Amino acid sequence: MEAVGVALDLDALAGLAVEFGEVIARLEQEIYIDVGHEFNLGSPKQLEQILFFELNLPKGKRTKTGFSTDASVLEELRRLIR
Repeated sequence: MEAVGVALDLDALAGLAVEFGEVIARLEQEIYIDVGHEFNLGSPKQLEQILFFELNLPKGKRTKTGFSTDASVLEELRRLIR
């Protein structure tokens, strides 16, 4: 495999990229509707503001710059609100 590589089905990968892109866009819109406004989901600082101050969810680990929004904190929040 190192010498000759692997074959990829580029059409299948392109189809998955479109499908996943649509799912991500739908989920983003659902989040914006639930929160009431758009924000940068990729911004830990903005996510912190939404989760812990606007939605008043339980604050987890503290970092130098505020409350953590890392994967472990998000998983814990998901477990708590179900």
